[in-house]
Amino acid sequence: VCPSDVVTAKPTPPGPILTSLIGSKSSQNLVLNWTASSAPDLNHYNLYGTATPASYPTGWGQIGTAYAPTPTFPLAATSSFYLVSAVDQCGNVSPVQ
Repeated sequence: VCPSDVVTAKPTPPGPILTSLIGSKSSQNLVLNWTASSAPDLNHYNLYGTATPASYPTGWGQIGTAYAPTPTFPLAATSSFYLVSAVDQCGNVSPVQ
């Protein structure tokens, strides 16, 4: 259950993804892999990408949403650097990995 009063409630975001994000090429696609979050109320993952290395969040944009830790993207539509965060059912976001 999500707290309805965000002033007094202190929502707890899911823990960070504990394994590094790994990308691999499969045919004409990029496949991203990481270890699934163990948060019991996990809803989805946010994926972020950038063409040049930069400190998050400057220069990073959300490139997608995934419901499993193995999303696939066409190579032509991908960035060069990637991060992932977990999002729980209340919308709390974990630190990026």
